[in-house]
Amino acid sequence: MVMDNIQFKIDKALKDFWKNYLPEEYNNDNLLKEDSLKCLLYYHLRTCLNDSWLKRHRIRIFPEFNLQQGKRADIAIVQLFPSPQRIGKHLSNCVEKVIAIIELKFKSADVVDDFYIDVKKLHAYSKIYPDCQLYAGFIHEELYNDNNCSWFDGRQTSKWAKGRVSELLGYWDEATDSFTTKVISYNEF
Repeated sequence: MVMDNIQFKIDKALKDFWKNYLPEEYNNDNLLKEDSLKCLLYYHLRTCLNDSWLKRHRIRIFPEFNLQQGKRADIAIVQLFPSPQRIGKHLSNCVEKVIAIIELKFKSADVVDDFYIDVKKLHAYSKIYPDCQLYAGFIHEELYNDNNCSWFDGRQTSKWAKGRVSELLGYWDEATDSFTTKVISYNEF
């Protein structure tokens, strides 16, 4: 039950960032490429979740985190082992559980394949970390109407992504000709 509450709080912070904070940052020209998006998200999570909550639950947020099987997450949110079990070990060997993995993409209109590559990565992560929540944070500087912006198909969302994945989307809205964000949750939070 405690882990459900932790995952819910992290999920809420991520989705709040994407819906309420990211559009303003984008429109104020504070995002250049994927790394600036990663930095901004990291900062927001650290601020929103606050150090005392993170420490109390042994939660840490790591960019470019090395996962099993030679994979690397853009951002991983992990839970560390209790302090006594960490003595004398390198921090990378002190992760008890991977709670959330976030893959980010920030690409111009002419790039498409990179988004599908990250969807495949998330599918692979779903097999390695069966209790982990997965997030696809994708900004595609392209015109979309509200109905065609998902990178996941019905087969994926009814199988491996169901209960596990949230799409965090940023794109140019065809109707308003402005940058907009959207969250599509398959994780039921």
